[in-house]
Amino acid sequence: MKTRIYSMKDTKNKRKFLLIAGIVIISVIVASIVINEVNNKQVSAEKLVDTLYNGETFEFRGIDWFVSKEEMLNHENIKQNDGLEVRPNVIKHPQKITFKEVELNVETILYNFTDEPNMLVSGEYWATFEDKDKYLATVEKVKSALDSEFKSFTRSEDDFNPLQYPSDSIIWRAEDESRLTFSVFGDNVDTERIEPYTINIHVSAPPPARDIP
Repeated sequence: MKTRIYSMKDTKNKRKFLLIAGIVIISVIVASIVINEVNNKQVSAEKLVDTLYNGETFEFRGIDWFVSKEEMLNHENIKQNDGLEVRPNVIKHPQKITFKEVELNVETILYNFTDEPNMLVSGEYWATFEDKDKYLATVEKVKSALDSEFKSFTRSEDDFNPLQYPSDSIIWRAEDESRLTFSVFGDNVDTERIEPYTINIHVSAPPPARDIP
């Protein structure tokens, strides 16, 4: 009888141990996933507007216009094995950056270059939303931030209305004709090219060297 009682206790202890071990393993896995998500989504130390303008002209992420691909990669501290998609005139970097002041979670950065010799002529932020209300709220916050910062710049006509026009854009121009284009893509978009509820912020170099892909 004692042997049977001890056996039952041993079985219960083993089950308890396995249960605790299972909980610990699951907790470690979940924590690892959360840490990876945090590491992959970098919160920007700069405001969005500060990555689009150098005080005199539009400029993308503090990079001088017309630099080579190698100079751009060095400036951004991007390695070739960072998941880059490289085409002749475009480098696509799946870099996640959060601009908290406007609640914008950038998912992809594009760097556009001229043909040979390759020179940087524009840069883009891309962000896509699953929730329409969140998308519209962020559109308004980004638009307000850009309007406030660049109110002295030449601006396209103020008929921007993402509710009435699902695909719409605003363009600001500096004195040297460098440009900032804020584009939004709502419900009725060509989903083969762009996902619904997408924001694009495109900064372009001044002419005549600008040759946007």
